[in-house]
Amino acid sequence: MALNALGNVMITQDDYISALAAYEESLKLRRELGDQWGVAGALSNLASVMHNQGNHVVARKFYEESLAIRRKIGDKAGLSISLNNMRISSMEQGDYAAAKIFHEESLAIRREIGDKPGTAMSLNSLGCVPFSQGNHAAAQALYDEALALLREMGDKLGVATLLNNLAVMALEDHDAVKAQALCIESLKLRQTFGSKIHLPYNLAGLAGVALEIAINAAWAQGAQLTLDQAIDEALKVIDGNG
Repeated sequence: MALNALGNVMITQDDYISALAAYEESLKLRRELGDQWGVAGALSNLASVMHNQGNHVVARKFYEESLAIRRKIGDKAGLSISLNNMRISSMEQGDYAAAKIFHEESLAIRREIGDKPGTAMSLNSLGCVPFSQGNHAAAQALYDEALALLREMGDKLGVATLLNNLAVMALEDHDAVKAQALCIESLKLRQTFGSKIHLPYNLAGLAGVALEIAINAAWAQGAQLTLDQAIDEALKVIDGNG
């Protein structure tokens, strides 16, 4: 336990070499003791270090071994984490089909054990898949379920983050009014508990919404112009007089 804790402290200090040494020593001791729960955790920690250092092949090997042990000993909470790690690894390798399978199993386990924070996180992440594929209806359903859980738990930061995702989707759907409302709600939530995390992202989101509204307004105005008037307006912009 102490070695894992030491490794975790080293991670926060970006000292991956010391963290790696602590995790390796922890793994060795836990193997000697026959502590399978501890072995699985140490393997997962080692995999995270390897992943952060860009050694994805070794990280994948450790993730797989940790997953197999947790499945064998029935550690459902740990298993959901291992499955999520495998999802990330699979996505980085471009294997989205495998990532989806890992993700869905992780989500099912988190629902089963009543892990609401984990369930909300999985739903949010899973929603990103159809969103990136342009299937906004499927993404909306997953985001809405995640949002309901986050509101129920009173997780303001989680709600604010998810509202940003919904705002981006609304903007892609050219619903600038909805996007603006979502961005403002997200920004107000962060301000209620003094969070400055991602505030620039919120403000950038609002700027994007404002640009969309301005473009829509200009387009509507332009649609009323005759061809000669439109050409005249374009020339003014080119000359810097618009």
